Amino acid sequence: MSSKEFPITFSIGSITVDIPCNSSSDLINRTDALMYEVKKSTKNSILHKLWSSIN
Repeated sequence: MSSKEFPITFSIGSITVDIPCNSSSDLINRTDALMYEVKKSTKNSILHKLWSSIN
């Protein structure tokens, strides 16, 4: 992609679950929020959090 100068970036939010979550939609929403946090800050990066540390 870079050799063709396409403006593509890569932003990922990732969560490791070590305690039960309330619902699958809650897990997806929190992961999605992490992805947007990356997009707003550095872009082209990965942000990972442990589930128990974000409750």
